Amino acid sequence: MIRAFAQCPYCDAGGLAIDDDKLEFVFTHAGPCPHLAFAVAGLSIPLGPEQDLGRTWLWIVGEGHLPPAPPKEGITNSIIGWVTGGIATTDPVDIEYETVEGISHFLDEASERLGHFQILREGKWLDAELNGWGVYSPDPMALKAALYEDFHASRDALLHLG
Repeated sequence: MIRAFAQCPYCDAGGLAIDDDKLEFVFTHAGPCPHLAFAVAGLSIPLGPEQDLGRTWLWIVGEGHLPPAPPKEGITNSIIGWVTGGIATTDPVDIEYETVEGISHFLDEASERLGHFQILREGKWLDAELNGWGVYSPDPMALKAALYEDFHASRDALLHLG
């Protein structure tokens, strides 16, 4: 099933979703809209005490789909942290953008929690949770460049402190 979680605030063509049958990140139209700078989505499907069928997806303008780097490594995790609010950074205030936070609009009726739903896998109903974010801008490449510059400057400052 396609589960939408974000829509571009600038146009009608910028929807983001997860296909929970194929465990894939998808666009609700033919591809990304011209305003999409970043997309992050996480789907959790616990199978047992230490097993999770879930995935994390990252999409960056000009780069497409990227696998998240190992924890605390690489700019991809800096992007994920900034998009999801997990790390603080100076906002590139001179570049217009809007973050659309989207937990899936699906509501688990038993728990009444948004973003929670059940999916059928190998004859068993499993609990699932979807969280996602889309960052949109009239100039997504400029936003990306400003963020990359900020992340590199922050990293360089930390290296000089040590």
